[in-house]
Amino acid sequence: MGIFDKYRQKRTRSEADETFQVKEYEGGLWLTFNGGLVCPFSMIKQEPVEALKAMRELYIKRNE
Repeated sequence: MGIFDKYRQKRTRSEADETFQVKEYEGGLWLTFNGGLVCPFSMIKQEPVEALKAMRELYIKRNE
């Protein structure tokens, strides 16, 4: 893996962290995408942080 590939991988991971976030809204935790509310985590069967990690990894795989 070259230096450019490592840089791109780091940039993609950072992009994933910024793109997918958790936000508190009206007393519940919500998934956000680029700052917009998507759905409450109560609709997702996994724990919020685990679901968020999985979503970020899928994003990275799609964009590498």
